[in-house]
Amino acid sequence: MAELGVEQVGRYESLYVSPRPGDALLSCAARMYADASKGRTALILTLFDGASFSEAANRLPDLAGVDHVSLGWSPAKHRHPNKASLSSLRFDTFPEDATVRDRVARLLVDLRPRVGPRHVLAPLGVGGHVDHRIAHDAAIEAFGGREAGRNVFLYEDRPEALGRGQVRVRLALMGARLPAGAVGSAERAGFLAFLARHQRGAQLRGEGGGVFDRLKSIRPAALRWREAKAWNPQKAFGPRLQPVVLEADASAAAFAKDTAKALVPAARGSAARYASLAASYARRLGHGEHAERYWLLLPLLEGGRESATFAVDDPLI
Repeated sequence: MAELGVEQVGRYESLYVSPRPGDALLSCAARMYADASKGRTALILTLFDGASFSEAANRLPDLAGVDHVSLGWSPAKHRHPNKASLSSLRFDTFPEDATVRDRVARLLVDLRPRVGPRHVLAPLGVGGHVDHRIAHDAAIEAFGGREAGRNVFLYEDRPEALGRGQVRVRLALMGARLPAGAVGSAERAGFLAFLARHQRGAQLRGEGGGVFDRLKSIRPAALRWREAKAWNPQKAFGPRLQPVVLEADASAAAFAKDTAKALVPAARGSAARYASLAASYARRLGHGEHAERYWLLLPLLEGGRESATFAVDDPLI
């Protein structure tokens, strides 16, 4: 994986927008492997610097045709040193971050004609971390025009997305509208079960905070669950999304496991716990030993009627 400066960027078939180091690689490992194995070029654009995931990706087997650009911009914990706890960065909105979002969106718009990606993959924002939501919002602003010949996929942020109910809460807070056949895709979680596990993703990243932070996070998590409870995925007015599952073959699954071993902190059994959760999630999706789910951004609804299914112009999925 070649490290490039932003001025060296050329044309790529896929563009992965990664909020922080390793985010896109962990969440889309099988998809990236499939890109590389089929000779497709891909660019990973990492927006913010940070130590949540180390640069252990350099120890992974090389992915031919996959390049990486790191902008090294200041992450939320540095932009908001007094609000850097787990509880204050989950789904909170900071007015000053609008400037950061606009800066990211302008950069993506500038890169759009140079890169000319057929596929854009940006974070769904599961877990609510402000840097992930900035990356999500900026990518939608820059690429969400549904141009012909371009697919925009929202990848499920790992490890947060592995927890039951986490994806559903994010989709509900977005007001996402789903086709009839996809209504049951985002699994539910009971109130107490959700509260008991809502911090798991941050803990696996090594960002779980102390006891006070964990206690402080319970109330906002409960409020988000209650907001999501009222979501009607067929009558919502937000972005229209179609779930698409990629089942990894044996080689891609092995690469995804190696990626997780390199990126997930090994302390306190996090790596083993992540592997168990990832395997369980693949089983819940009904696809082998490793699976990744993406949410395809659909065209605006015309005529007020929703189709049950949609064709996806992506032979990899």
